[in-house]
Amino acid sequence: MDSQDTTIVKIFQDRVRGNGDTPFVKFHDGNEWQEMSWRVYGERVKLIGCGLIELGVSRGDGICIMSNTRYEWGMIDLAILSIGGVTGAIYPTLLAKDTAFIIKNMNARYVFVEGPVQRDVVLSGKVSLPQLKKVIVINNDAGSDPLCMPLQALIDSGKSLEKVHENKFYQMVDSIKPADDATIIHTSGTTGDPKGALHDHASIVYTAFNNVYPFEPGMTDLSYLPMAHVFERFGGFFALLNMGNVKIGYSRGDMKLLVSDFAEIKPHVNRTAPRLLEKIYSMFVSGAAAKGPEAVKAFEHSLSVAKAVRVDQALFGIDPGEKALQEFEQVMKNDPFAFLHLVLGGNMKFFYGGGAAIPKEVTEFFWAAGIPVYELYGTTETIGTITNYPGKVKPGTVGVPFPMTGWKGEPGKTRLAADGEIENFGPNVMKCYFNDPEATKEAFTADGWYKTGDIGAMDKDGFISITGRKKDIIVTSGGKNIAPQRIEGHFKNSGYFSQVVIYGDNCKYLTALLTLEPTMIATIALKLAIDLTQEAGDEEKYGRVAGDPRTYTFIQSIVDNLNSGLFKQEQIIKFVLLERDLKAELDEITPTMKTRKNVVLKRFKDRLDGLYD
Repeated sequence: MDSQDTTIVKIFQDRVRGNGDTPFVKFHDGNEWQEMSWRVYGERVKLIGCGLIELGVSRGDGICIMSNTRYEWGMIDLAILSIGGVTGAIYPTLLAKDTAFIIKNMNARYVFVEGPVQRDVVLSGKVSLPQLKKVIVINNDAGSDPLCMPLQALIDSGKSLEKVHENKFYQMVDSIKPADDATIIHTSGTTGDPKGALHDHASIVYTAFNNVYPFEPGMTDLSYLPMAHVFERFGGFFALLNMGNVKIGYSRGDMKLLVSDFAEIKPHVNRTAPRLLEKIYSMFVSGAAAKGPEAVKAFEHSLSVAKAVRVDQALFGIDPGEKALQEFEQVMKNDPFAFLHLVLGGNMKFFYGGGAAIPKEVTEFFWAAGIPVYELYGTTETIGTITNYPGKVKPGTVGVPFPMTGWKGEPGKTRLAADGEIENFGPNVMKCYFNDPEATKEAFTADGWYKTGDIGAMDKDGFISITGRKKDIIVTSGGKNIAPQRIEGHFKNSGYFSQVVIYGDNCKYLTALLTLEPTMIATIALKLAIDLTQEAGDEEKYGRVAGDPRTYTFIQSIVDNLNSGLFKQEQIIKFVLLERDLKAELDEITPTMKTRKNVVLKRFKDRLDGLYD
């Protein structure tokens, strides 16, 4: 069957039959690491599907999943898709109002939640959700509300009625067509209510087939990004499922344990957001700084030599020359990047990721260390459309439009509009915004291309850089058009700032709201001799450092130094240094760590306006 004629659930059944007892997933059960074969995983998918049929799920029903990334997420997703349901993904940390909005928007009668926290968030809005029939709790802590049931009870129901529903289950798998609705993924909602991007089965399969990264049979993947996001689900789980020869290791869902997860799973590949790479890079930079000037000098020399060979020459097909290679070999005798490889488990071959711009120096650091980072670009509405890949890499860009690697139908396409806006067309693009015809109409051009809202620039070699958001453009009182995204990235690249929000529309000059990078608090305190008692919690330590006048003076020097690398109209003239980091629970950042600028600028408008007095 050609790629454009199949569905991910048919592909899954083929993989189950072909791989049998080969390990498919690795996960931690709270006591130790476990593995599950394709055969057992497939059996669980069928039993959950049969259980849902028994509950009364009909073809086309919307069913939501609100959970951290764990091996059951994909299992439940496949069960829903196998019986013709439409999966609605909800971030596990979403506020109650947004959770209720998504469930209501999808008219979902069934919701899977991870545990008591998500269970209670859903139950808090049940008065406004009269259609809700069951809340199914994945960790089986269902509580006392009769609306809730443990996942195990659903599996047991499917098992007891397997002979009754098994034929129907497989008939539904075979009956699903590529054009059938598959999933609704809601945007992060940085401006108002989330919008639900509706994708069909063809969109999933297109992405799964369109893999351009250097996977090899037998590799282990580490999955930690939220599966509620299109990248981890389409570009991760579904793509790996289609390959059928890579094992997926699931992190324990606690970012504090992620380093341990790398060490224990020992992955070969990982999809990532820039934040992880930035933190690792900052750890090496600050670690050298803490050891003194000589350590900084040694670190910079090693990095410069490795970068000259592995980045400046190798990536662009240039012969480094005998002298450069000799110097490189001398540096690598005492491998300066050995600790990095150790931290990542010892097997890491490459990263691929995006979601926001990865600082060029961060990408170059990993390439210099011998761990490629393939930066890419996509949206909830389009999935991945632009990428760096082997043979086509330029750090500081998101790459070139995806090449075709197995899809036999009409390919996805990317173009830049006259004003630089990135536009997409093809099987990867969503069908519409669910229940929102006005937003759908606004999102597409007259000839049917999706307007991403992101502004890009293409260089002479065809590589694209993201220069800003169309709606974020700031126009100063002097008439200068400024894209804040580039400036915000420039400041965050320093490693000192967690969030940077540029302000200055219709003002004489730019100002900013700055928050400190939490991992740098101890370093700043040590540098400035600010006393931090061991008894103090992280937030108290943060507030003590951020509120100290010495910190403000120090950050002013950082700002002044960073300003020197910008055009005059792009420089931050004054700033507010916030006493805390922005918080998802205060609706200030999205689950994918994007700033809700409308919320933040409204909340701190008086303080920012005060910078112009």
